Amino acid sequence: MTKFWHPDTGAFYSARDIQARFKIGGITPGDCEKYGFFVPVSTPRPDAAANMDVVEAQYPQFIDGAWTQVWDVVPRAICPRVVDAERDRRINAGFAWGGKQWQSDPDSRENINGAYSSALAYLMSGGSADEVYWSNPNTPLTWLAEDNSLVTMTPAMMIDFGNAALAHKKAHIFAGRSLKDTDPIPADFVDDKWWP
Repeated sequence: MTKFWHPDTGAFYSARDIQARFKIGGITPGDCEKYGFFVPVSTPRPDAAANMDVVEAQYPQFIDGAWTQVWDVVPRAICPRVVDAERDRRINAGFAWGGKQWQSDPDSRENINGAYSSALAYLMSGGSADEVYWSNPNTPLTWLAEDNSLVTMTPAMMIDFGNAALAHKKAHIFAGRSLKDTDPIPADFVDDKWWP
């Protein structure tokens, strides 16, 4: 349905509303201007940062000789769930350890936790912390870094790696908690300055 803008009243009307209120029947976008009504020109929806919302402005603006429907970029209503989403995005984005970047999505964290537990069990059974064949007697345990390089892991390295993954997640959980405890939650909560 076409919305007609009437600058004198500062409101939008449908053709039916115009006929009822102004007694103008059969108004169309092609002839509306002679009655003082306009169909605003649309503009592309702008991009916005993750902590901002893009909303259609309540009133069009007169720009370059035409009534134009514009967009407002406004701070997103910040609630704890939005902070949780940013926290989870950052947890899943990976972490640094041993001079490399590593995946930390839920599947990767599950795999790391499993290998960590196996390394701990191996050490507790009396195995050497420097053994490269601790997981399989025929093949050293290797882990794939984000740069696709394979890194051989001893049990001691695997435990350190698992602790680094845990520390990465824990640091983000506590940073998110701190943000949610702030009143109000900062509008720029997605900025790196708030996160480890």
